[in-house]
Order: sequence, then structure tokens, then C-alpha cells
Amino acid sequence: MVVAAVDVGILNLTNDKPPAPDDYYYNQRRLTAEIRDLYGQLIDGMQRVRGQIRSGGDFVAAELSGSRPTQAPLALYSGIVTVGSDGTANVAFEIPAFSGTARVMASAWSRDELGHASGDVIIRDPVVLTATLPRFLRTGDRAFVQVELDNVEGAAGAYKIAMRTQGAASAGGAETQAMQLAAKQRSRTAIPISASVAGPTRVGIRVTGPGGFDLQRDYPLNVNPATHVVVRRTVTPLAKNESLTLSRDLFTDLVPGTGSVAVSVSVSTALDAAALLAQLDRYPFGWSEQIASRAMPLL
Repeated sequence: MVVAAVDVGILNLTNDKPPAPDDYYYNQRRLTAEIRDLYGQLIDGMQRVRGQIRSGGDFVAAELSGSRPTQAPLALYSGIVTVGSDGTANVAFEIPAFSGTARVMASAWSRDELGHASGDVIIRDPVVLTATLPRFLRTGDRAFVQVELDNVEGAAGAYKIAMRTQGAASAGGAETQAMQLAAKQRSRTAIPISASVAGPTRVGIRVTGPGGFDLQRDYPLNVNPATHVVVRRTVTPLAKNESLTLSRDLFTDLVPGTGSVAVSVSVSTALDAAALLAQLDRYPFGWSEQIASRAMPLL
């Protein structure tokens, strides 16, 4: 047999159904003919339609249904597991930092039989931590991280919330707060966060409470410059035996940590290959055709 455990939020994106190999093999068939177009499937795999070539693009996500997951994806697969003579098998998964519903799907087969089963399992801690962060910050922004605690099965008492930041953003001295929770009570608090420089940030939240409860979660947060991309090109002719010196003065009026310099030497200034390749590399989308469009010129 094989067993998979996948976040229901991921499955809702494409309205995915649990694998049912017995339905495929045992259903009544009719004689038919079909044209299979693998290229059409490659272009538009979200539609699951054979023989229809559709143009690719960045707007495919608009046709998705369901809510996008707000945490790290949960998609676990066991591989082939041999069932014991008593008809049972033990499959262990190492669950990452996850709170939500997972769908456990199993397909089993023997020499002459086939079957499948699935069920939803709620995975959570006794006290559920939900943190709502800004999607991003810009330099100079001030915002709040909303921390919500839901005491589902934990002990009543005082819980301590500690937030730490590593990177460009800072909590500004309000990193630790206390929260009193009764049984089955839900409460929330807001912790300020600000950014003065650009760069990536890791926001860590740790909750400790009665009975040795200790829970920690990490969240990524990017701080972007509050300006558009600035590109400057300078063409300097070099005579024989002449040298050119580059210094940090080129970045004097730029946001610290966001600048880069590229130098190309050529007999012609008509084509600035370095700047064109850098512009390709800044393209933000990650669809397969966009990756190929970036990789081909680089190659």
C-alpha cells in the first residue's frame, strides 16, 4: 500500500480528489478513441483537459478555487509499505509546524484485489497559535503582528508570548507580552513591528505556559526598499594601458544592502548584455515558461 497526507488547503486549490485506482480498473468501459496531446497538458496542467492547447501566462491563478494555505505546505508520502499478515501496517510521518486539516489517503493492492480509502485528520497543538503578518514591509513602515491564541485543550493560566526578529525588521522593544487564558478561551494581541532598512527578516514567536507548554513558530517577512528599481549605465572609453577604479561611492545615495554593480568590457557599447541579463533575472514570476525565458538568454 501507499499512504499520503496532504493539507486540505492545497487540495482545494485544484479541487483534487483522493486517488481511486479501483474505480479506474473496475468501472465498465466502452470502446472509444481519443487523442492525447501531451503538449497541451504541459501548457495548462491546471485544467486537466486533454487535447486542448491553451496559452500560458500569469493569469492562471485567477481560475483557482479555495483558499491558499497561509503556512508551510504539508504534503507527505510514505512510498510502498508492505502490509502485515494481520492486515495492518504502521506508517509514521514527521509533521512540520502545521495547524489545520490534513487528508490521509491510502491505496492498497494485492495479487487480485484493489482498494482505497481516505479521511480528514485535524492536526493542532493543545493551544493553537495563529500569527497574522503583513505580506511585506517597506523601509520606514510601521505595522503590527497579530498573535491569536486558542486554548482548545490546554491548561488554564498565564501564557507568555515572546517575539524575536532576525534581519531588517525590529519589534521595537515590545517583544514580550502576557496573556491570561481560561479553558476553551480565545484571545489575541498585537505586537508592533517596524523596518528601517531593506532585506529579509525571520519573525519568531514563542509561547510558553502552564504544564510545560512550549510552542515556537517562525515566519518569513521581506522588507523592500520604498523606491523603484534604479538602473544607471555609464560608458567610459579606455585607452591603451588605462585603468578604471570602482569604489563604494557608487552606492552613496542607494538604500544600504540593495545595490549591485556589473562591469562589462567590449569593443562596442551598442549592446549592454549585463544590464539586459540583470533585468531578466528580476522578473518576479516563477511559472515554467517564464523560467525558461530567463534561463535561455543566460545560457
